[in-house]
Amino acid sequence: PTSGQTYQNVCPAGKYQPSTGKTSCNNATPGNYVPASGRSYQTACPAGRYQPYSGQTSCNNATPGNYVPASGRSYQTACPAGRYEPNYGQTSCSRSASPGHYVPVSGRSYQTQCPSGQYQPNSGSTSCIKASLGYYVPTSGRTYQTACPAGQYQSATGRSSCNNASPGHYVPVSGRSYQNQCPAGQYQPGSGRTSCIKASLGHYVLGSAKTQQTACAAGTYQNQTGQDNCLDSSPGYFVPTSGESAQTPCNPGFYQGGTRQTSCIAAPDGYFVAQSGQSDITACLVCTSSKYESSACSATANRVCGDCSESCITCNGPSEFSCTTPELIFSSNFDFIAPTLLHRWSFNGDASDTAGNATAGLINGAAIN
Repeated sequence: PTSGQTYQNVCPAGKYQPSTGKTSCNNATPGNYVPASGRSYQTACPAGRYQPYSGQTSCNNATPGNYVPASGRSYQTACPAGRYEPNYGQTSCSRSASPGHYVPVSGRSYQTQCPSGQYQPNSGSTSCIKASLGYYVPTSGRTYQTACPAGQYQSATGRSSCNNASPGHYVPVSGRSYQNQCPAGQYQPGSGRTSCIKASLGHYVLGSAKTQQTACAAGTYQNQTGQDNCLDSSPGYFVPTSGESAQTPCNPGFYQGGTRQTSCIAAPDGYFVAQSGQSDITACLVCTSSKYESSACSATANRVCGDCSESCITCNGPSEFSCTTPELIFSSNFDFIAPTLLHRWSFNGDASDTAGNATAGLINGAAIN
């Protein structure tokens, strides 16, 4: 380095001199190094290592999240998004994000699990996929999404759970993004159900999305399941209480002319109803002067009129008659009756004399109706 010197100087580590007759040494250039003194050359940093400065005696290892693919490099390269490198001194980013994970940015030394509500089936991904409508992802690091089971639904994306079907609703199959309303005639009191319940006999469900059924009111009935209304009782019938599945016919002696009724009406005096299930009454027959009442009118039967005997002269109907025909014997111990009007016999429950003083009685099991 100076004139008149009797010896030469050794280039220190970090410097080198390839030529003779030089007064100085050269610094190792970036990407290279000189590890010891007296060197005539510099050495390139190997792949996986780099050196950004001059005059260096060594190289730097590539840091985690980075790599150096070739020798002589003055810089390291960041691992791209989707890949990562946890180790030092690497020549490449050896690891892609595994399924269920992602690497969102470059220079990462680690991968990240997909959070619950998201999944990733592929490797080397920079993001995760949100769970679709009707699906969910319950935990982190998942490679797939799961369909909501029947009875549950999910109307939003990226969810970690599903919603139970609300009361009055149902979800019949898996993977649904919505719940269904129970239709009219059906109901559902519970949650998380796959179907609805048909209204029972004697009940109805009016409108959709109902949580309970309603009993048919007295005067109405329902003989089928799954109905949204009740039936009014017909004329001649009644329904005495609520929740009935059938209407009841009015008994003989009773009638009902209206609908939606809870009871029947008794036939008034002078009228009768002979059969069940009748909507009207019938007036009892009136016996004419030539006939007599052989059977009285009742609530269930008409009056029966009999013809006066041809052997009788007069008929004092409708409930009694008199005969003056000679030789008409009413009792085995009667005396002969003269042809003149001595006695008038009235058959009104018994045999009685209404004109004379004779007495008589019915014999041989005879009866007067």
